[in-house]
Amino acid sequence: MFIVKPLGLVLSGALLLSGCTAVEQVTTTASTKAEVPVTSPPVEEKSCDTAEIDPLVSIGDRDWGSYSVTCETDATTPTTALSALDIGTNLEPCKLIETSAQRKRYNDNTSAFPRASDPSKSKLEDGNHRVMVIALDWPDLKDRFDPVELLQHHADQFAEWYAVYSRGKVALDVVVHPEKITLEKESAKFSQSESEQTDNQWGSDNVRKVQFFWKEALAAADPFVDFTDVEMVMFVLPRTQTVIDEFNLWPPGTGQFKTDEAIIDRGFTAGTFHFQGGNKLYSFWVHETLHYFKVPDLYWVDQGGTEKETFSEYTVPAPIYSYDVMSSANSMRSLNNWILWLLDWAEDEEFRCLDANSEASSFEIASNHLSDDRVKAVMLRVSESDLIVIESRRETKFDEPIQRSRNGVLIYHVDATLGHGEGALTLLAPKGRTLINVVYQGGQNETILDAMFYEGNTIEVAGHRITVNEALETSDIVSISKVEDWVSGEPANYVCITLENRVRPDEGELGCSIVF
Repeated sequence: MFIVKPLGLVLSGALLLSGCTAVEQVTTTASTKAEVPVTSPPVEEKSCDTAEIDPLVSIGDRDWGSYSVTCETDATTPTTALSALDIGTNLEPCKLIETSAQRKRYNDNTSAFPRASDPSKSKLEDGNHRVMVIALDWPDLKDRFDPVELLQHHADQFAEWYAVYSRGKVALDVVVHPEKITLEKESAKFSQSESEQTDNQWGSDNVRKVQFFWKEALAAADPFVDFTDVEMVMFVLPRTQTVIDEFNLWPPGTGQFKTDEAIIDRGFTAGTFHFQGGNKLYSFWVHETLHYFKVPDLYWVDQGGTEKETFSEYTVPAPIYSYDVMSSANSMRSLNNWILWLLDWAEDEEFRCLDANSEASSFEIASNHLSDDRVKAVMLRVSESDLIVIESRRETKFDEPIQRSRNGVLIYHVDATLGHGEGALTLLAPKGRTLINVVYQGGQNETILDAMFYEGNTIEVAGHRITVNEALETSDIVSISKVEDWVSGEPANYVCITLENRVRPDEGELGCSIVF
């Protein structure tokens, strides 16, 4: 669930300028003694894309020590792609078996194989699901908005996201109730602190508060709303309320609630946070509903509490922070191909599996939001519990615009020994990259890893060299070959965020503690 709030958020009066050229403006004044025209000297354009990774020098957020970017990409000199070989479609070697302690204890949210099974039937299955969105207020706390005008866009985006990323296997019929409904009791009766939600979610006091809210809310709505075939309810409270943090239903732990037409045991009620800056309400619904499909959180849950000893104000909350809808960030709202494969939403034909014996080859990898049968990810198995995934991304309507392009390649490490909320997926970035400060259109700042691979960018990991040769409209050409004389345990040729370096670095270059 969303228990980690994006860090390093500052309101700015202006956006950083983005673009890939710097032009010197030259002005001249004509002489009053002559009519000779004066011409400006030729303007020299500075390209953002150079032979090597460009070091960033301008600090964007001094508290975080993160850098500003003024270039959309950091492409380097591309090399010619290797010949493309037909390596077959055997994926069995890449089906890592999850060995996390959480999997053994709960058999719940799944970060590796086997795919989630759920004897209790609390797992939401593929298919058609009807969702009702209802705006509420309290007698003493109201918010002036028209439910359809405010919420229909979020309802549409919510349904469309699932249609895109499930490849049509999940269809959400999301209905916005046109009238606001007022709860009978005043707001003080429903109070819940962030600490109660994040530090003690399953404590008896918090569960009681969740159940009380849902009983009261559904009772207030029942005379006005037809719940026929409704499986999930999204209650929306006044946008400025600070009464609750989140009131979410998790079957079977939070119980069932009877209406005239249906029994409700799934649904979410977001707090104020989800109306701030780039935090979209629909992406909160997407993230939380994915848990019903047994998808794990990809951030470190030990950073979510208000009383945890490990909590630090300047800690990157996830090893894949801001590049995945399950990482709790604002910017990129795709779901990675590894989880899409676990969900069986992406077809086996969309993947290729390599191991130490595979021959050098190039691959055309298409953006993972597309539903065609092209290859969407190449996986490189490096041990019984470790995998490198190479996938292509193109910015979609679901993403929040920032100064750095997300059109490129993502490379990440899958660790099958890690489970829900333990950071099972870790982004790997080209050596020389660092933390960058990005600014959303609303003026909100955020610090993230500069992790996209553009044309020419390369990495050497686990005895293999991975190079982006060419960026096409919806895909990238990537070559993968072996590194001669590679020795296991050599220093990393990449940077990443792990448990060891997740706190803001005080000095020096960003490194990576993952060594193969």
